[in-house]
This record gives sequence, C-alpha cells and structure tokens, in this order.
Amino acid sequence: MIPAGGYPARTCAPRALHLPLLRAKRVHFAPTPDRQVRVRRLNGRGYIKLGGHQRAVGREHAGKAVTVVLEDGVATVLDGDRVLRRITLQP
Repeated sequence: MIPAGGYPARTCAPRALHLPLLRAKRVHFAPTPDRQVRVRRLNGRGYIKLGGHQRAVGREHAGKAVTVVLEDGVATVLDGDRVLRRITLQP
C-alpha cells in the first residue's frame, strides 16, 4: 500500500553506512618498475576486478581491503602477509 503522501525522496545513506576509507596495509613488497603494488577492496561477494574481469577471491573475504601485487602477468592478492589468491592475467 502506498502512503498518502507518496514515498519519500531517496537521500544519501546515513553516515554510519558509508564505507571507511581504504588504508594501506604494511607490505614487504616495494614497488619497482616491474612490480606494482595496489590496495583494493573486495566487493560484497568476495570478488575483485582485475584486467576488466571480475575474479573470485572468496566469500569469507568479502568487503576486506587487500593488497594486490602485479608482477610478470600474475596478480597476487594478499591480506597482510597471507596469500589469498594468485591470478594469471592474460595480455
């Protein structure tokens, strides 16, 4: 049933629902010309977007900020020092 005054206009989500800013975790990998280090956040289903494709990391890691190390066509997804997944990227 629709309320007499109609539905209220959609507004921004309350401040508490906004995601916190990504914070870089300490990583023992230093960026070099052949190695890139990035910090990304997994979506709500545990996927990350790399190379234009969504790749699964795991539902138990959904919403986490992870470190991605790109080196020689292989992306290594890390949570701190723990390797969550290695993904081969096609050229």
